[in-house]
Parts: sequence; structure tokens; C-alpha cells
Amino acid sequence: MRKWVDAKELASAVVISLTNLIKTKPALGWVRADYLPDDSAAQEMLRLKNENDSLKRAIAAVTVERPDEFDTYEFGEEKVELHFTVQPAGNPSSIPVVESFPWNQLFSVLAPLLFEGASNAELKNRLEDFYRNVRDDRSTVKTNAANIRNHDFEKIKIQFLALRLISRRDNVKPWILTPYGERLLVEIGAERKRP
Repeated sequence: MRKWVDAKELASAVVISLTNLIKTKPALGWVRADYLPDDSAAQEMLRLKNENDSLKRAIAAVTVERPDEFDTYEFGEEKVELHFTVQPAGNPSSIPVVESFPWNQLFSVLAPLLFEGASNAELKNRLEDFYRNVRDDRSTVKTNAANIRNHDFEKIKIQFLALRLISRRDNVKPWILTPYGERLLVEIGAERKRP
């Protein structure tokens, strides 16, 4: 607190204190009049804010809720036939193999990669690693390599797109889970309490 003796010192103390207060604790009212928006600009900003909030709510509702067309497409425990070419350990030649997997299982295998985004190569590698492990678990002969047919790999992505579980973005890692895809992954993959 500043002391003053006469009116000049009081005026000086008020100006210095007021300037300091404006700089250190800006508040409503500390705006130059020529920086204030006119009424029409303020009304337009409010209208745009309300429209933005409304659109955000609509997007959230659409993307988190189960899509209407979900029941139109295969999913869950319904199985899809996939074609692989495998090379068993100790065998220089590859052999064609056809296996069926539930859609839920394929989604559970690929979806964790999609939280941050994944490339086609990453998704394909994950799927082929998964299949190699499945074969190795069932056999005493290990598998050196397993390659999925490109058509089948594309079919899986198309199915997940149709179900709105994944979406595409322009990026090095273009495939990402939708909010509904995240929700479904949690429902499918989370461990539940046993009674």
C-alpha cells in the first residue's frame, strides 16, 4: 500500500496501482472499448457456439451407439473363412490352408492396435502372427511363416468399416477405432467377474 501526502501523489499512486492491477489481474471491464465486439458479432458467436455444441452431441450419439445397420452384417460368433499360405518349420515349400474364425475373435486380435492407429502392414502382420500362434498351439511342428490372402485381409477391413468399428484417416497409420469400436472392444475383451 502506497502512502501519499498531497493530491498529486494520490493521483500518481492511483495510476500506477490501476495499471499494475490491469496487467497482473485482468478481469471483465479491463478491455478497450474499440476491442469489444458489437451486438451482431456477439450474437453470431453465441449462435455458432450453440450449433457447435449441438453437432458435437449428435456426433457423439451417432458414433458411440450401435449403428442401425449392424444387424445386417455378419459379426459376433459368426465365422469367416480365411485363406493362408503357411510354411511349416523344416519344410521349404508353402502349403495353402483354409481356417474359419469368429468375427469377434478377429476384431479382438486387431482392435488393440487401432487405439492409436495402425497401417495395413501392421494389421496384416498382427493377423499373420495370430494365425501362426494358433497353428503352433495345435501342432508340434512350428510354423515359420503364415501369409493371409490379400482378398481375405481386405474383406476383414471392409467388414469392420461396414460395421462402423473402424474408420480411415489420412495418415501414415490410417486405420483407427471409432468410438463405437472402442466400446465394443471393451465389451468383448474385458474380463468379467465370475459369480
